[in-house]
Amino acid sequence: MKKRKYFTLIELLVVIAIIAVLASMLLPSLGKARNMARKMTCFNNMKQVGSMVQFYITDFGDYLPSFTFNNYPTISGNNHPFLKLMNAGYYTSSFYYTVYSKNPNKFLFCPTTGKEFDEAPANTTSKPLDSGVISYSSYGIARRVLGPSMTTELNGGLPKISMYHYPSKAVMFLDAFIQTNDPGIGYPYFQFYNYSHWETDPLPRTAPRHSANSFNVIHLDGHTSEVFRRSYNYQVSDWTGMFPQNASQM
Repeated sequence: MKKRKYFTLIELLVVIAIIAVLASMLLPSLGKARNMARKMTCFNNMKQVGSMVQFYITDFGDYLPSFTFNNYPTISGNNHPFLKLMNAGYYTSSFYYTVYSKNPNKFLFCPTTGKEFDEAPANTTSKPLDSGVISYSSYGIARRVLGPSMTTELNGGLPKISMYHYPSKAVMFLDAFIQTNDPGIGYPYFQFYNYSHWETDPLPRTAPRHSANSFNVIHLDGHTSEVFRRSYNYQVSDWTGMFPQNASQM
């Protein structure tokens, strides 16, 4: 009668140690792959929004879906870019009005929303607001391109795409924290005033979701890219090209 051969305790521990080593080698790679997949999903979300803006520009006589100046800071009615895109018929109201917790994969939100590398600063949050307020997106609106700052420069008029000399540079939407300083609404809204903010400030309103020093953006021509913050590699012309200071820099 043959004797059964069993694993000794030492052999079992060796097998467990080998499995642990293999797991430690594989997990970082799996984590990187998952983060890259989320980043690409974010890019795809932004491409959808960028395509909608291009449709809007074509359908509405070259005008951008910008804030209407005379009702700022209220974003009710037709004054808000995302709402304008919805009212134009480019996506359904379920994507705009459904609370994030019930539809976390809707394209208006980056899949890593709430998992930023930095903590949200005062008056902002990284997590969408579901209770009694609207969190329509985790993509912020560049104040100097689509926001009321540019309509002020144009004496209350809305900007047209043809006014911008370099639409491939100008940024209209980007990863941003959600502001909560208005008790009735939570919305992402990136404010930019001059290039020194990029060189010396920590950029608290931009949300680094895919790396510690970068965020995704949608440009006026519809393409998406990654912009690095806290970087000195950009020239002044690069910053003003992305976020014009006034109408003369459009």
